[in-house]
Amino acid sequence: MLKLLKSSLAIAVLVTAFTACEKKDSNGMKKINWDRDTCVRCVMVLSYRNHTVQISNPNDGKVYNFDDIGCALTWFEEEKITWKKDAKIWIADIKSGDWLDARTAHYNTGNLTPMGYGYGAHALVASIEENEESIDFKEVQKRVISEMGKK
Repeated sequence: MLKLLKSSLAIAVLVTAFTACEKKDSNGMKKINWDRDTCVRCVMVLSYRNHTVQISNPNDGKVYNFDDIGCALTWFEEEKITWKKDAKIWIADIKSGDWLDARTAHYNTGNLTPMGYGYGAHALVASIEENEESIDFKEVQKRVISEMGKK
């Protein structure tokens, strides 16, 4: 009986240790291992913290990391992701690196981004310079999909 109790305790400790390794933020995001994790689509190492995107599958909680919003939106189309409307999409603010809901973020164009799409996310439209183009998530999607057709 004591042997069974010790075995059960050992298993419980191991399970706790393994589940504790997968750290998540309070917003449900999985921890990114900078300069080690790679973009799901282009396999580039995630180093540019102010352009990174993380998508969470609402059905199974699996997360997918991308180095550029363009890679993420192209991936949705190329892979024919059926749950994209329900996906949680986080993007880093281009200035602060804070995580934003990609669908409610504001974007400017013409930025130097890892894959050259050029879209930078902002929490507030006021943080976009007056002389810069300001667009919303739907417009970013539209432009990325349009560019896919040209390639």
